[in-house]
Amino acid sequence: MRTEPGSFILILLGIATGVFALWVMLFDRYTYYDYKPGECRVSGVVLQARLTGDFASRQPATRGSPYRLSIDVSNTLPGDSLEDVTLTPEDISARPVTPLLKRYDREPSDTSGKAFHLMSDPLPLAFESYTLTGTLRREPNSPEQLRFSCEIDRKYRSEWRAPWLDAWMSV
Repeated sequence: MRTEPGSFILILLGIATGVFALWVMLFDRYTYYDYKPGECRVSGVVLQARLTGDFASRQPATRGSPYRLSIDVSNTLPGDSLEDVTLTPEDISARPVTPLLKRYDREPSDTSGKAFHLMSDPLPLAFESYTLTGTLRREPNSPEQLRFSCEIDRKYRSEWRAPWLDAWMSV
């Protein structure tokens, strides 16, 4: 039995439509508006800064604003602290952000001094690169103040995922 060219094209078009519909039903596109970690070094102290986004309830496949600023500070002396921490956007017309940071002391991963972690409340930031600046104050009542600055660059990526497979594998 011979098929006519018109019906062959319709069959191929129907198969392609079915495959596309199945793809759309089984997979979702996840989008991540993330940032690369920034690292600063000042007088032997190492600061690693991260901006971590959250998945929005209205858009569960998109991770982005609001962001939490977290700073890991290692190789410090007892009593060291960070002051005047500011996130300055790359766009000079935008206003700098001064987050309220909470301090959590932690054990260092090696034997090189003390360590602590700073975490902010959620910050509604635009997706652009930032410069983190501030002052490291050496021990309380010490006149030594060291300025630091590091870049936190944006990192966009997306991927196709199968939410049903993720849910099944997490059980």
